[in-house]
Amino acid sequence: MEFFLGNHKLDVGDLPLFRTSVLPVFKLSADDYREVKKLFEKMFQELNGNYMYKYDLIRNYVSELYFLAMKWTPPENVFQYGDAAKRITMIFLELLEQQFPIQYKTDKLKFRLPNEFAERISIHVNYLNRCLKKVTGKTTREHITERLNAEAKILLRHTDWSVSEISHSLGFDDLAHFNKFFKKQTGLNPISFRLV
Repeated sequence: MEFFLGNHKLDVGDLPLFRTSVLPVFKLSADDYREVKKLFEKMFQELNGNYMYKYDLIRNYVSELYFLAMKWTPPENVFQYGDAAKRITMIFLELLEQQFPIQYKTDKLKFRLPNEFAERISIHVNYLNRCLKKVTGKTTREHITERLNAEAKILLRHTDWSVSEISHSLGFDDLAHFNKFFKKQTGLNPISFRLV
């Protein structure tokens, strides 16, 4: 989505609809369904056309779709966090997920260490850890490790990037450190995992 919108005015990472606290499924009325169907038909029509600015027009249709979904989202679903620990947990999870998927070899994670997330949220790293542990039962480091490991597996299996390029994209400054991290999580080194 972010790749498609490119330099469009919407900042996908900040859109409330893409927060992890929002349910991703909408039950549409018959009228809402017709409205959404019409938007998709317009997008497909433009996609198959020769209009010079067709992608700009399609981006506007995507924006319209987004704002329709926002209109249909009850405000309590967008902004309800509960207590401070839940709110901080949601902010952390959003920051973590906004960094994925990694699409280009030149991409590099902005936040990889617990203290980097804590600093971004403007709280102490120990408080962040306590909040996550209370709400999810996992530490900050466990969340980060699981997500890094999942993305490493995806990149190893579904790209032709070198292990060094994957290591760099995931924020590891040293290839040996990435190899050690990956082997600890999976029992295999990255090359062996790719061949399985």
